[in-house]
Amino acid sequence: MKKRMISFGYQIVDGEIAVVPDEANIVRQVFQKYCDGSGYHNIAEELSLAGVVYYRDDNVWSKRKIARIIENKKYIGGDDYPQIVDFDLFHRANEIKSSKAKIHEFKECLPIFSYLKSNIVCDRCGGHLNRLAHFGKQERWLCGHKCEFQHFLYDDEIYKEWSGVILKAKEYDFSVERNKDFVPYKKSQDIMRMNNEIIRQINAEHPNFSLTKKLIFDCAEMKFRACKEDKYAIYTQKVKDILKSATEMDTEKLSKIISKITIDENGRMKVLFINGIEITNETGEQNATENCNEDRSKSAIAEA
Repeated sequence: MKKRMISFGYQIVDGEIAVVPDEANIVRQVFQKYCDGSGYHNIAEELSLAGVVYYRDDNVWSKRKIARIIENKKYIGGDDYPQIVDFDLFHRANEIKSSKAKIHEFKECLPIFSYLKSNIVCDRCGGHLNRLAHFGKQERWLCGHKCEFQHFLYDDEIYKEWSGVILKAKEYDFSVERNKDFVPYKKSQDIMRMNNEIIRQINAEHPNFSLTKKLIFDCAEMKFRACKEDKYAIYTQKVKDILKSATEMDTEKLSKIISKITIDENGRMKVLFINGIEITNETGEQNATENCNEDRSKSAIAEA
């Protein structure tokens, strides 16, 4: 497919640059629609559906083609190009474009979105949420897996939930005594059977030293796996210290005390802290999770 050698809206007639009336009308419509709030994607989709020809047999419009029109100073005249677009309309469109670019650049620089994009997961399937940039007018979040989570969430919704949860966490009363009935170690039936077998081997007239050695190591491993870690007692002070000094923007600090972040299709976020406390952005929904004292073999200790 050959490319245009001259900007859309113009043609060469007898060696001179001339306006193509139908294309010039499309150019003016593009500027007006953009100033009225339509984004590149929507304008391109509308022109494609209408079958507007860009060049020869090419009637597929893209965001890049719309952007090139908005940026093209030739449309206000000069360098032998006749004027197609009024200067005020051109200036207004490019002011909007510049403001959108600054907003996008600012949002992309926020460590919050970078951190959440890497850590937030769907509460249905456990898949990471994708942040789809430049999707229509705003960035949108959607589960990357094919589950029932098909509702788009916008940046402002994600940010509102995140900041709300961190505020709730900072206000949370960690002084309440928890895990009163916590048992760090409970001997199972398998461990007791293993102990009895070790004793039997040791007391045998002709003990099997290789077998006894293996039984001792296997029993030690079983006992270690049966040990539980009181995460609330171990990590609560660290969680409190970091929450006291951190804001919702301090993702580097907060990442040290957060185990998991989930969100549902309605935008309701849950944050599980390393001490087993799960907090949402709703009053009265701050509870210690049932698995706050996992087996030591499954424990993921955060870096000090």
